[in-house]
Amino acid sequence: CSSDLENRYTDWHNYWPHQTLRNLWKLAQYVDPIRLRMEFLNSERNGNLYPGDPLAPGHYRPACLFATVMFASPLAWFENSGLSSDYVSEAAPLIRTWKVHRERMYQGPVIPIGAAPDGVTWTGFASFTDGGREGYVLVFRELNPQAVWSSALGMFRLKHYRFHLLGGKGSAKYADGMFSFEVPDSLGFAWFRIEGSE
Repeated sequence: CSSDLENRYTDWHNYWPHQTLRNLWKLAQYVDPIRLRMEFLNSERNGNLYPGDPLAPGHYRPACLFATVMFASPLAWFENSGLSSDYVSEAAPLIRTWKVHRERMYQGPVIPIGAAPDGVTWTGFASFTDGGREGYVLVFRELNPQAVWSSALGMFRLKHYRFHLLGGKGSAKYADGMFSFEVPDSLGFAWFRIEGSE
């Protein structure tokens, strides 16, 4: 059973992607995220309602908007006919990849990682199966000046991990129990499938 969580619209000047991400991140500590139907919008509409706002929807790439809700049950809250070809061409490849991986991604627990989204931090989600032998990690670099973020991610405890970038831009490393993620652009993301070995 899924539940709609919120109705936010750029028309009403009450949609900020980092706030939607924050709601999902906080609720994921208590509710299986797949049970939450979370919305992403057409960020090309109503830009005039967010003058000078560095976290306005228009500053986010369409793929990143989808990524903010893809660990939940995403809901496209817009008329498809109103999307530009640029929006579709950027979001569609990530959505196709997500459809291939979503069943496996949802097989294990989904854990919020990093700090609670506030527009300027590093944050994200991890899911893992087989005792941490494999899983997925999604990291967001919000308006943060640091291009690299490191964390232990205690659900993954093997000696070696390989990373496969599935969406966004970035790279990842693992050494001495610490994961290090690089996302070159602020308000960007990187989504990895990871495979571990002893």
